[in-house]
Amino acid sequence: MHQLAVVAAELGAILWQFVTVLFLTRSQGVFVLSLASALALAVVFLLWRRVGRERRLRPRTWLRALFPRRWLFGPSARADLGLLLFNTATFTVLFGWTLLSAHVVANTTIAALTRSFGTHTAPWLPAPFAVVVMTAAMFLAYEFGYWVDHYTKHNVAFLWEFHKVHHTAETLSPLTNFRMHPVDSIIFGNILALTLGVSQGALYFALGGPIDALTFWGANIVGLIFSFTIGHLQHSHIWMPIRGFWGRILLSPAHHQIHHSDNPAHFGTNLGSCLSLFDTLFGTLSMPPARRPKLNFGITPSVSRAHSVTGSLVAPFIESFAVIRKNTAVGNPVELAQKIPAAQR
Repeated sequence: MHQLAVVAAELGAILWQFVTVLFLTRSQGVFVLSLASALALAVVFLLWRRVGRERRLRPRTWLRALFPRRWLFGPSARADLGLLLFNTATFTVLFGWTLLSAHVVANTTIAALTRSFGTHTAPWLPAPFAVVVMTAAMFLAYEFGYWVDHYTKHNVAFLWEFHKVHHTAETLSPLTNFRMHPVDSIIFGNILALTLGVSQGALYFALGGPIDALTFWGANIVGLIFSFTIGHLQHSHIWMPIRGFWGRILLSPAHHQIHHSDNPAHFGTNLGSCLSLFDTLFGTLSMPPARRPKLNFGITPSVSRAHSVTGSLVAPFIESFAVIRKNTAVGNPVELAQKIPAAQR
């Protein structure tokens, strides 16, 4: 009995550590405070939208509006949860070694600039201004890396097979943000290491020394603000559009719902994370209308077993290899980098 109690205690400690990493660590996007903040914002938005209407909403109606049954219990939602648990439990152990280090890229950038232009001996910008510049620039570097990664995966056929896992979601919730194939995450991490590392190195060189961005809980303060506001609502069923001038700069939840639409007119649009700025600059913006159009999410035609372990983790390797083999067999590897046909995505 004593040994059984010891084993149970150890399993409980492991489970608690897993829950802590999953819900109480800022580096994991599922952070309990930011989720609560997103829920509060959704409630305020729904209340504001009903101003002037006399009909009262009952608690049961509120719960259905915020947590639709299909959103909680459908096969797509179960797959979201399964991939979240899988990626949280295994990514660091199995795939962490494949990621570039932004720090190494930054040092390489500084060394290359120093060889070319010499060394800056003293900062030329007052420290508070330098911190503001670094904070804004690193946030933009993240957003640019996100856009480049996203654009590439929507336009390079064999990479699309891994990213497609994310788009097979037929319902959207904050957990859908973690519906990612591990290979998709690895590519994303390496692209971010390049954009963040090069930007950091160039700024260190330009500003005359290492300047830290303003952070809180280990995160860029600008990114943290988005995380506590619209970040978790990007994958949700609540239509919250930002339009006009600000809609060309900020990526609202409605922007991202359009991105997940199975309508071919929406394919490859709204590729940003928090900003629609790069979509505006590079012509991939689709401005959401004020009223929610009829949208269906997922892949057309639908992927068999899309919500299964095989469909989510194994099939992308097979399908990606088939794309590579098909195009290299006919001596036309350029096809691998051509736009994905609308019939597929």
